[in-house]
Amino acid sequence: MTKIQTFLQARKYNRKRIRGIFVYNETGRWLATTEDVDLAGLNNSDRDYFQQHRASADRGTLLGRPVKGRSGGQ
Repeated sequence: MTKIQTFLQARKYNRKRIRGIFVYNETGRWLATTEDVDLAGLNNSDRDYFQQHRASADRGTLLGRPVKGRSGGQ
């Protein structure tokens, strides 16, 4: 996953409309992100969007309710 993290970090300067990009594993643990955070211990398995994607075979886009980011507070 170091390769993905390096790839995302190198492209974070190019974000204008997207706040961040996040990659999680099947348990919700953070694998990579464009954010400047320590990935150790970060997990999103409790989030509604994560639970919906895990429970459904639908690969479509999910527009959920707004959430407050734990990594940046936005």
